[in-house]
Amino acid sequence: DGIEQEVIIALVLNPEVGKYVIIHAGYAIEQMDEKDAMEAIEQWKEIAEDQNLDLSDML
Repeated sequence: DGIEQEVIIALVLNPEVGKYVIIHAGYAIEQMDEKDAMEAIEQWKEIAEDQNLDLSDML
């Protein structure tokens, strides 16, 4: 699941292959492990559901 795209990682300290990142305006701004990323995705899905939004093409 997810989207693959090219981003600038210069703002992330010690970026690691295989980690997840939060992206804003084409820049990776935070790195996180898979557990934290999956929790964040679930939270976004809950918010989208509460707001009747379709995020299926984004997550």
